Amino acid sequence: MSRGVVKSDTASIAIPEIDFEMKESGLGLYTTVEGLLMKVHDGLKQANPFASGNEDPSTRHDKFDKFLSELKHIAEGNRLPFTLTITDPLSNSFVGPITPEGQSFLQQTDQSISDDERITIEMFQRSREDDDRFGFSDMKTSE
Repeated sequence: MSRGVVKSDTASIAIPEIDFEMKESGLGLYTTVEGLLMKVHDGLKQANPFASGNEDPSTRHDKFDKFLSELKHIAEGNRLPFTLTITDPLSNSFVGPITPEGQSFLQQTDQSISDDERITIEMFQRSREDDDRFGFSDMKTSE
């Protein structure tokens, strides 16, 4: 939870365990995994103060509250393990190595892992749509 994170404004994030996906946004920041998740939690809570629509408000509100509670439990390290996927078509995002504080937390919760055993880096080819959106399709690389 204390790993450093650089999340650029071109990156999307996902947490499949709670069926959460946030497309790219202006939320570019440097923080920790915990800080990123709390920023998302707080942003969702502030942006949706009533969390109601045409559906029965109590049902919809309960679902949203449950989702926010699950997200907060993950951010506070009370629901482990979980998967955080950061997808950045411009490769401007980064998750740093585990810190000494993080190692201490893992020892306190009886979890033992090597430094980067839980990080997976997957290279992927940008889609044609991404190339168009970021202007790569229009670039002339030869004279």
